[in-house]
Amino acid sequence: MLTFLCAFPALACNVPVFRYALERWQAEPYEAVVFHRGPLSPADRAAVVALEKARDDAHANLNVTLADVDFPLGRLPAKLWKSRTNAPLPHLVVSYQGGATEGLVAWAGPLGESTARTLAESPVRRALAKELLAGKSAVWLLLESGNASADAAAAALIEKELRVQEKELELPPAAPDDPKMRAKLPLRIAFSVLRLPRTDPAEAPFITQLLAGESQTNQPPVPVAFPVFGRGRALAALSGGDLSADVIESASRFLTGACSCEVKELNPGKDLLLAADWDSIFEEALPPEERTPLANPAIPPGLGPETNTVIGASTAGANSAAAANQNFLRLALTSLVALGLFCGAVALWRKS
Repeated sequence: MLTFLCAFPALACNVPVFRYALERWQAEPYEAVVFHRGPLSPADRAAVVALEKARDDAHANLNVTLADVDFPLGRLPAKLWKSRTNAPLPHLVVSYQGGATEGLVAWAGPLGESTARTLAESPVRRALAKELLAGKSAVWLLLESGNASADAAAAALIEKELRVQEKELELPPAAPDDPKMRAKLPLRIAFSVLRLPRTDPAEAPFITQLLAGESQTNQPPVPVAFPVFGRGRALAALSGGDLSADVIESASRFLTGACSCEVKELNPGKDLLLAADWDSIFEEALPPEERTPLANPAIPPGLGPETNTVIGASTAGANSAAAANQNFLRLALTSLVALGLFCGAVALWRKS
């Protein structure tokens, strides 16, 4: 299927995917809805203020909405509240609104100031954003399983393969009609790895968000790798047999290759909730018309709908679990259908 779609002609630019995404792909916002009844207490109001500060001061990709359940609710709050009518109030629900995963609940629980402060910020996310803002091609985020030997083996595999790719890959040659790159960051191929302990309390909201929508089993958890690029976009969740040298190479080539003619929303992956001033890479503010995504790369082999990702299953039991990452799969299937229609139209137009 992927070979068939990629056989169609593409209108490409030679700006590497990771740099194009960093400069031009705006991170999709998460929706934080605070369900309450009547006036908020001072403590609850402080929690809401913390959420708003994360959005306004720390540049988190987060929208904040108050929803009094004694009054008619809007479309999204009504949808989220439907399955939570017995939740103690005030109750916070955070959902992802990007692409085919619209409405996916990333985190839900009691409203509290401590939770509000860590919802979009944590030590690992600050380190992640710092690496991306420094111009890294991608940061491989490794969610550890808690099994020391399995985690060490996964980290060693990723590190080894990324060092190979840094030496072997080459950036696409610049073309005269490429979109102008405005950031003064050095353009180079460089990867890094961040390890995320699954039991770290400071990262609990982030880990919940990462695993939102992922299939869960009763098997022991396994290491899961998320290649993150651009403005905090996770390309896929890779575990078990999918966390291999071949897939790491495929992802690396994809991220450092030339972008093509698809729009961002047609690509599998999801934006992470984190606080970062992405526009700080520019010496001057990017004009609004240049913030709209103009191109998006094709789905790399091994990272599309043929990749089944099992999260929470042991490596040995991954095949028996046979559970796929449903959100990435749905988004990838949508991508393929839309891409097929688009590329078919381009092919017909070029023949006419």
